[in-house]
Amino acid sequence: MKIRLEYCAQVRDAAGIEEEDLACEAGTTPAALLKTLAERRGEKIRALLLDAAGKPQRGVLFLLNEEPVPPEQLGERELRDGDKLTVLPAMAGG
Repeated sequence: MKIRLEYCAQVRDAAGIEEEDLACEAGTTPAALLKTLAERRGEKIRALLLDAAGKPQRGVLFLLNEEPVPPEQLGERELRDGDKLTVLPAMAGG
């Protein structure tokens, strides 16, 4: 199946692109997809998306089909063909 990934801000800069389609197996979770993405794109994007234990960063906003999903739930949901996962890093400053 195919999943659309959309990158914002620093994640977009680290990925070098705004969006891409990734193929994955049925039953793949967003957390597993993020690990695959980190393996493909390297340490810079891995550091933004995953913590030292390989779990999704708590300071990153993940949207699945425009709906926010808490990082701790990314391993519980299964993706479906055509889903869109948007990754928006936490913003700082004022």
